[in-house]
Amino acid sequence: MKVIYFLVFCGIFIIGLVFSLNNLKPVSINFYYTHIDIPLVLALILELAAGVVLGLLVGFSRNFKIKSECQKLNKQIVSAEQELENLRASIPNHQT
Repeated sequence: MKVIYFLVFCGIFIIGLVFSLNNLKPVSINFYYTHIDIPLVLALILELAAGVVLGLLVGFSRNFKIKSECQKLNKQIVSAEQELENLRASIPNHQT
C-alpha cells in the first residue's frame, strides 16, 4: 500500500512540477496603492495556501462548535440518567 501512495505522490509531484515550469511568466498583482510582479505559479501557490488556511479555520471553528454541543448534550444525558435513577429509587418495590 505504501508503494501505491508513493507512486500517486510522485505522479502528483511531477504534474505539479510540469505545471510550474509552464507558468513562469510574471503577472502584476495590484494592491490599490502599489503592485508587485511575481511569477504566475507563485501567485497560484499563494492563493492556494490562503484558501487552505481559510478552509482550516472554518473547519476548526465548526469542529469547536460541534464539540461544544457534544459536551452540552453529554451533560444533559448525565443529568437525565441521574434523574431517572432518583425516580427509580423513589418507586417502592422497584426491581432493576
